Amino acid sequence: MLDHDLFTVAGLERVHGLTRKLRAVEGVESAVSITTVQGVWGVGDALEVAPVMGPLPTDAAGIAAARARLMQDDAVVGTLLAADGGACVIHVRIFEDYTAPKKRAALHDRVAAVLADSDAETLLGGFPMVRVQYSREMLGQIGRLLLVVALVLVVVLALLLGGLWPALLTVGIVAVANVWTHGIMGAVGQPFTILSMLTPIIVMVVGVADSVHVLLAFRRAVGTRAERVAEAIRITAGPTALTSATTAVGFLALLTAWDIEMLRVYGLYTALGVVLAWVATMLLAPPLLSLFGAPGDRLTLPRLHSWMDAYVARAMARPGRVIAGWAVAGLALILLAATVSTDARILDGLPIDHPIMQTYRLMEDRFGGSLPMQVVYDGGDPADPDLLRHIQATVERLESIDGVGLVHGPDRFVRRFRRALMGGAEEEERLPDTVEDIAEIYAAASFSDPNVLEDFVAEDDGLTRIRVLLHERGAHAVIATQDALIADLNSRPLDGVRIGLAGTAYIAPRAWRLLQGRMLWGLALAVGVITLIFGVLFRSPTLALLSLIPNLFPLVAVLAAMALLDIEAKGNNAVIFSIAYGVAVDDTIHLLAQLRRHRGLGLPWAEAVAAAHRDVRGALTVTSIVLAAGFCVLLLSTFEFPVTLGVQMVVAVAAALAADLLLVPALLVSGLCRSQSG
Repeated sequence: MLDHDLFTVAGLERVHGLTRKLRAVEGVESAVSITTVQGVWGVGDALEVAPVMGPLPTDAAGIAAARARLMQDDAVVGTLLAADGGACVIHVRIFEDYTAPKKRAALHDRVAAVLADSDAETLLGGFPMVRVQYSREMLGQIGRLLLVVALVLVVVLALLLGGLWPALLTVGIVAVANVWTHGIMGAVGQPFTILSMLTPIIVMVVGVADSVHVLLAFRRAVGTRAERVAEAIRITAGPTALTSATTAVGFLALLTAWDIEMLRVYGLYTALGVVLAWVATMLLAPPLLSLFGAPGDRLTLPRLHSWMDAYVARAMARPGRVIAGWAVAGLALILLAATVSTDARILDGLPIDHPIMQTYRLMEDRFGGSLPMQVVYDGGDPADPDLLRHIQATVERLESIDGVGLVHGPDRFVRRFRRALMGGAEEEERLPDTVEDIAEIYAAASFSDPNVLEDFVAEDDGLTRIRVLLHERGAHAVIATQDALIADLNSRPLDGVRIGLAGTAYIAPRAWRLLQGRMLWGLALAVGVITLIFGVLFRSPTLALLSLIPNLFPLVAVLAAMALLDIEAKGNNAVIFSIAYGVAVDDTIHLLAQLRRHRGLGLPWAEAVAAAHRDVRGALTVTSIVLAAGFCVLLLSTFEFPVTLGVQMVVAVAAALAADLLLVPALLVSGLCRSQSG
């Protein structure tokens, strides 16, 4: 795209030269610009096919004439030339086999090199090129963020655990799990996707919790170093295995979107990484602790522990009041969560000053829209006059719909060719009446290079298209526009022809809507499976159902935070909820595991609850702080998804900790669990 001294001798020469260079790039099928776009005119009894602007002008008069011809051509204005004449687009068509990831990336580099060598002011757009730019930038950024996450975790753990060695031990173990995970991905030939790039960070942050629990259990144990290691593993192996399993279930719930490869890969390999982090902890922590131990006797948070002891004593004495207070808070969060927006924009996810966003903002402002869509007529004879009349009516309907920008159909070009064949008389610009006349026009169009009708008519495939650009107004508005068009098309059926919509502007908002539904099913599946696991392992349906309360609370808190921060609930962040549930349930597992252990030692129910709370409060606080610190690093990203994920997970982790340490004790000693006290 060019927007600098366009209609000057030098400006047009730059456009023409750049067009020719792009046309010569390997993988490019054609390149068309204002200097090469073909037009057709009737000259006597013959047709003349030549560039609309004519020969490249060499003086001011020629430039003015060329500009006038281009500005009068409604097939050029809005597609290749901005309505104000101040910017132009070079349309580059690539061969189909160059849409594969590696070839697409190589083609992107060749095109970018051509643009870099030009002294024109350019922006590179188009979804194939955007995917390459987006993936590369995100991969580089995630690599840097991973290093920052590791550093932050080491610093936070060193402060909380009282030494650098235990911090390096926990982070080092998870780093080994990350190496295993990506070794497996490499062995099976699985490349990174835009989502799975986050897998190393998620595994790093979530996986340290297992090592922290083992380390703190080692510090609490008594005896020789070997005996303390054995006791730490005995106490933590079961609960950490269960927490890893439930967290993995949260990620595996993304497989409900089985037909979306990015989610499948992200969910599967992140779940694998979480499980491998537990395996690495169980294999590496015992020998490392046996050899080097861990400095410091125990984690000390005296003020926090003192406050919690007082709170828990009051909560257990009057559990009804505590539960009622939390119920009121939960209701307030639900009401706030209900206000969260569910809209989305296809071009979300990047800062407004990013080159990709600049390109699409330019398309929005000056080229009649940025979201490509097609109305596809499948079947029938593209030369059928009835089909073309139907297309003409559809074009007129599209031009009357709010939110529709540029519309081009083959009917316009057919009328123009007919006028040229009839000698250019204005009154003759109408659709031909016979198949033979239209077929003659298609044959005449084939002489232009490239064929001006090839984007609209594929005679061999029986396909005819209307090309549309929509304005970006959010998914709901785009879908409403499309639904209105579909209703209109359904009211005007055409025998033997299937009429439908296609293109990015049609697929993307519906994919997000479908994804939201899939993620709701995924969340329901994760909740059901994890609740079943609770019921089986703790042999208590009551405890299984009770676990729902503190672990659904963080999800409501996340939605409420999204409403407060004006973050839309849409496809690319709906994946968080099943994941957040799997992570949030970890605290509940550790608390109930200790409760079960103390009950096995013969303590009465209320005393066992208090003892379990004392055992886990430090470890849960530390792991929650570590998780929050790790996820906070994602806020440094310039991409929307990592930032949103960071916000959501920090809120989920904080809400889960609060619910498990402040609400669950009251629930456990209330009438809900009296049947357990026998």
